[in-house]
Amino acid sequence: MNEQTEPNCDNELVLPWAGLMFRYQDLRHYYFFCLQNPAAEEKKIVLYRRADNDWHILAEEPFQVDTTKYYSLKAKLQGNRIYCYLDGSELFRATDYLYTQGKAGVRFNTDSRVKSINITMTKGEQHIFQSAKNKHEEEVDAIREEYPKPVLWKKLDFSHLWPFGCRFVNLRSAEFKDLLLLGREQLVAADLEGEVLWQKEGRISIHNIISRPDGKVEIPALSGKEIIIFDGANGQTLKAAPAPSTGKPRRRPSFDIKTVNLSDTSWSIILKLGAGKDLWAYDEDLKLIWTTSVKPDYGHSNSVIFYDVDGDGSKEILAGSTLLSPAGETIWQVEGYEEILNYKSRGCAWHVDSCVMGDFADDEEVDPVAFLSASSCGVWVVDALTGKVRNIHYVGHAQGTSVGNFRPDTAGLEVLVGTRWGNYGILNLFSGRGERLLTFEPDNISQGGPPANWTGDGRDLILLATSPQALGLWDGWGRKVVTFPVEDLPEKTTDYYRNWAGCLNLYGDSRDEVIFCAQGKIHIFTPE
Repeated sequence: MNEQTEPNCDNELVLPWAGLMFRYQDLRHYYFFCLQNPAAEEKKIVLYRRADNDWHILAEEPFQVDTTKYYSLKAKLQGNRIYCYLDGSELFRATDYLYTQGKAGVRFNTDSRVKSINITMTKGEQHIFQSAKNKHEEEVDAIREEYPKPVLWKKLDFSHLWPFGCRFVNLRSAEFKDLLLLGREQLVAADLEGEVLWQKEGRISIHNIISRPDGKVEIPALSGKEIIIFDGANGQTLKAAPAPSTGKPRRRPSFDIKTVNLSDTSWSIILKLGAGKDLWAYDEDLKLIWTTSVKPDYGHSNSVIFYDVDGDGSKEILAGSTLLSPAGETIWQVEGYEEILNYKSRGCAWHVDSCVMGDFADDEEVDPVAFLSASSCGVWVVDALTGKVRNIHYVGHAQGTSVGNFRPDTAGLEVLVGTRWGNYGILNLFSGRGERLLTFEPDNISQGGPPANWTGDGRDLILLATSPQALGLWDGWGRKVVTFPVEDLPEKTTDYYRNWAGCLNLYGDSRDEVIFCAQGKIHIFTPE
C-alpha cells in the first residue's frame, strides 16, 4: 500500500489505510481493522468503530508497514467480542456493543493490492443467520400482502423522440392531465393516449404551470436567451423577454425557472443559475422586479423553494441557506453558515443541494421547520422563522430530499435525505422535528425518491428505481413492500442515468400511479 491519499468528502481523517470492514451497516457505519500508513505520522494497525464522522479507536498497535509485501488480516467475531489477527497471530481484542450483524468487505483509499478475501461461518452461525433471514423475509412478505399489487395501466411509446424528460401537467384545463416531453432541442406536448398536441423547437426548460381563474393554462419557460410564456393549449408564445446576463461567456446560460405567488394577487417568476448565488424575480408581464445574491451558494434546482413562513399570505424564498422576503430582502442567513463555506478548502462541495420547508412537526412550538441538504456538510435542521440551527446530522454528502407521511403512526411528516459523493446510496429518514429515525442502504446509487400515495389512506411509500435490487416502493422502516413485474417494465428501467420514475394521481381516484420512463417508452402502473 502507498503512503499518500487525497482529501475527500467521506470523512475528516485524511489517512492512507487499507483493511477489513465488518458488521457493515452502510458506507458510514461499520467496524474497520486496517493498516494505517501515513508518511509523516506514526504508522500503526488500528481497529475502528465508525459512526458517520466519529472514528472511535477500539484498539491499536504501532506497526511499520512494508509496502512491498502482503499482510494477512483476520477479524474473528463472537457476540460482542472482536479478535484481530495479523499474519496468523492474535494482535489484540476488543469488546463493543454497537453493531451486532452486517456485511463484510474491504476498504482502502490509497494504492493497494488485495490478493484474496475469505468469509467463513461455523455451521451454528450459518443456521442462526439463515433462520434470521427467513424470519425477516416472512415478515416482509406478510406486510406486502397489505398493499395493492401494481397493474400495468398504460404504455406510451415516444422512442422516436428520445432522450427527453417527462412532466405530467394540466395543459388544456384542470380536467385533463397531459404530458410534456422536454427533449434536448424540442418541447412536445401530448395527451395520455400518446397523441401529440403541439411541439416547439429549441432547448426549453420549465418548472411548473400557471392555471388562470378563467381556466386558461400558461407555461413560463426558458428558451435560449429568452424568458417565454406559452399558451398551454396550443404552445403559442404569449409573452417574451430577454433572460438576464450572467457576465459569463456562455453560449447558452444555464438557468432554472420557477414560478411562485409572491403576493396573494399575482404570480412571479424566479430565475436561478444551475448552481450559484444570483437570483432574479420577474412579474407576470416579465418585468424585472428585483435581483439579489445569496451566500453560501445554492446548488441544484430544488435548492430554491418557497413557503409562507410567517402566514401573511405571501411566500418567502429559501435560496440555499438564505431566507428572502417576497421583495428579495434577506430575512436571515442560516446560523453558522461559515461552516458550509469552510468545506471548499477540503475540495468538497460548499453549497446547499436541496431543501424543504414547512409545518412538518405538527407542533406549533416547532413549526415551521427547514431542512437543508448542505452537500458535504450534512443535513441542517433549522427554525424557519429565525434561521437558528436546531440540529446538524453529518450523514455524508447530503443531496436528494423528499417529504411524506412515511411513518403514519407518528405525528407530522418525515423527511428523506439521500447521500451521494463519497457515500452513494445511504437514505436517512428524519422526523419532522429533526431527529434521525432510520438509515438504510438499498443500493449504492440512489439519492432517494418521491413519496407515493399508493393506498389512498394517508400512508406514503418511497419510490426507488436506481437498480434491480432497489426497484420498488419502500416503507418508512426500510422495507421494500411493493415490487413491480419486470416483464411489464420498459427496457433499462433501472439504468440510473437514462431513466425517469415518478408518482402522480393520473387515474382519478385517491391513489397515485407510478410512472417509469426509459428509452422513450412510458409505462404507467396503477394499484389494483
